[in-house]
Amino acid sequence: MLVIDACGAPGEIGRMRGAAAADLIPTTLRLTCGFDLGEATCAARLDDVRRRLEARMPRIVEEADGLAAGAGISADEALALSVSIDLCNRLPGYCSLVALAAGDGVLLAKNQDTLPEMAPLQVVERIRPDQGLAYLNFTLAGAMWTDGGVNTAGLALVCGSLTPARTNPEGQPDGIVIRELLRVCATVEEATEFLRANPPMSLGENILVADAAGAARRIESMPHGFASTGGVPLVACNHPADPRLVTQMAPDDPISANSHAREGRLSSGVSSGPESDPVAQARSLLRSVFQNGDANLWTVANVLVRPETRTLGAAIYADWTEVPEPAPLEWLELDVD
Repeated sequence: MLVIDACGAPGEIGRMRGAAAADLIPTTLRLTCGFDLGEATCAARLDDVRRRLEARMPRIVEEADGLAAGAGISADEALALSVSIDLCNRLPGYCSLVALAAGDGVLLAKNQDTLPEMAPLQVVERIRPDQGLAYLNFTLAGAMWTDGGVNTAGLALVCGSLTPARTNPEGQPDGIVIRELLRVCATVEEATEFLRANPPMSLGENILVADAAGAARRIESMPHGFASTGGVPLVACNHPADPRLVTQMAPDDPISANSHAREGRLSSGVSSGPESDPVAQARSLLRSVFQNGDANLWTVANVLVRPETRTLGAAIYADWTEVPEPAPLEWLELDVD
């Protein structure tokens, strides 16, 4: 698993990230952006996304330009890589999420479910921006989104996508917003308000977020709705729990049955109560919902984050012939400044 260190201003962070993952990014582009960026409708959408980011999150555009320079790709490709879902509705990431009590703190864990070709493209980044909090980020090579992370303040998260019936022309790219909260938020309350103020454009998200004080919350962020539930244990997959948001989901969501089945198994598992080893418990729960082709999904990684220790552990999978034994976790620690 590639671990990338990047620091400084946004453009420099992008350049360092792009250079470190230059061998992987062409494959990321092929899998996430298999469409014509020059096509008039796509180009107009990309320009609209760029203008919206420049108005609300200009650091992201600067980082994309740096990423382009570091990876040797165009500026349009660098930005499209992270907002492809807003351009063509391709390749959302489906996940199973768990929050468990871990001593005096909380452990967050997830299965990363996507196409099997994505397995070797999973990376961990240690980002130290010139402004804001340093953070560890689990993501796809070159992408400016997060699939899970933790910052120096002890705020941690894991997330999984929701497929809404309607987009929000005034929203922002969902994964970019979630990664940005790692840079600017220190507590669950701050993260909740940040997400409430920045609704997603195309995809919704289930986010489990926890902080070093032991607070935890399930946040359901949709283009036209928002809900949250506190406490542990928590589980989430790829559908909302709040009745007010259920009707906002796409009626033809292809993995609805799969998502409900996974969340049901997770809920049954956590109801048996906490175990002495929360990491082992979390990985056992995730193993119960391991994907090996159902609904065209494959579990390519486990990600675990602990707010109080500022640590992130990840394991990559590459064989789906049967549910494997848990792969070894590679743990990284974020030094507290």
